Amino acid sequence: MKFNIYYSIDFDVDRVLETINKFEWFKSNNYSVILPKYLDLSDIKKITKEDVKKVILKEYNEQDYLKQKEYLENNLEKLILNENIEEKIKSTTLVLSKDYNIYFTKYGVGGSYHLPNKIVININRCFEFGLLRTIIHEIIHLSIQLFVEKYNINHWTKERLVDLLFDKFAPKINKIQTISIDTNLIDESFEKNYPNVEKIISEIREK
Repeated sequence: MKFNIYYSIDFDVDRVLETINKFEWFKSNNYSVILPKYLDLSDIKKITKEDVKKVILKEYNEQDYLKQKEYLENNLEKLILNENIEEKIKSTTLVLSKDYNIYFTKYGVGGSYHLPNKIVININRCFEFGLLRTIIHEIIHLSIQLFVEKYNINHWTKERLVDLLFDKFAPKINKIQTISIDTNLIDESFEKNYPNVEKIISEIREK
């Protein structure tokens, strides 16, 4: 796997606008988000791109991004190799991309993903080892997303599956999330059908 790292003021602006557009969804699912310190949220519907860029420029510090970029370049591929993560993923029915585009930001939730190979990481939430963990988490998300869409499984079921897969690939690194749904059926299907990930998801959907 190859990793390309990007960051920019314009990307941060877009990230803030996307976060604002999904603000109610994040709130209803108990996600906390980071927005620029001086952004006026009294009427989020009136916030413009220019408003966002103005406040981001007040707190932008490129050294914060460069520090995390250097850490990632020195540690991510080494971690994946040492834990044999790539080969473990390939031993399932999941498919990896040859390369991943990683975008650093300081806003929004901790991490997110966009098909086919885009990962967004909030370096205010995830840094150093937490940065590595979040990237692997998002790689797994990307790997199962086509199955998620095919079988239309819900958000928290998807998150539980990513946690279970991560635990198979790198248990010493993984950090299981606390989620509000009953996971018994998910866990049973996982243990019964692993490493056939599509079978796991299709059986969960049927139940």
